[in-house]
Amino acid sequence: INHLPTRSLCPFHAITGLACPGCGMTHAMISLGQLKPGAALGYNLFSMPLLILMLLYVWPGKFPSFLQHQAFSIFMFILVIFFWLMRLSGIQNI
Repeated sequence: INHLPTRSLCPFHAITGLACPGCGMTHAMISLGQLKPGAALGYNLFSMPLLILMLLYVWPGKFPSFLQHQAFSIFMFILVIFFWLMRLSGIQNI
């Protein structure tokens, strides 16, 4: 991870100076690739669920149908926004 730029390439962060919901995801995925799940969760809480969803998606016939429903998408959107607001407020440093 030390070879990654220290300056953010995120357009949202560049414009607002605030972390977006996906900030830290690149570092998190690299940490998961290095088998460091604790570090990954420290970078972004949603790295582990995202990796699992990506693996389910590429595994033929294993993507659960309930994940394709609009209600699940709305639930995940609300959950991401909730944790993002907690991160921005400093209540939860994740």
